[in-house]
This record gives sequence, structure tokens and C-alpha cells, in this order.
Amino acid sequence: MVKIDVRGFSCPIPLMRVRDALAQTSVVEVLLDDHCARENILKYARSQGCRCTETALNAAEIKILIEKAT
Repeated sequence: MVKIDVRGFSCPIPLMRVRDALAQTSVVEVLLDDHCARENILKYARSQGCRCTETALNAAEIKILIEKAT
């Protein structure tokens, strides 16, 4: 599993980091605090057939676990 902390970044940087990580591994955990980045990451991951699980860490921060389909 690769863990990516993109809190404080806006797109396209979070999406690019997730894309690059998914090219190397089957499970990626993303920490983020940008709503637009969240939407873009979820849309991209689902378009690639990945399963996504979201967890709110607090009012502003979210953790997304992305798993490639087997």
C-alpha cells in the first residue's frame, strides 16, 4: 500500500499523484482536504474500475482508500 498526503494541494497535483501511485501498486491511501480534488480522485479511480472507501477524519480532512479491481 502506498500512502499519499496531498493536504494543502489542489488539482491537478493530487490526481496526478494518485494516478502515478495506482500505476505502481494496487492499494492507495490518500489524505486530502480539497473538495474538488476529492471529486476528481473518486471519479478517476471509479473510471479505472477501482473500489473507493471514504472516511472523514474531521470537518475538513478526508481519507480515501483506493483498491484496484482484481
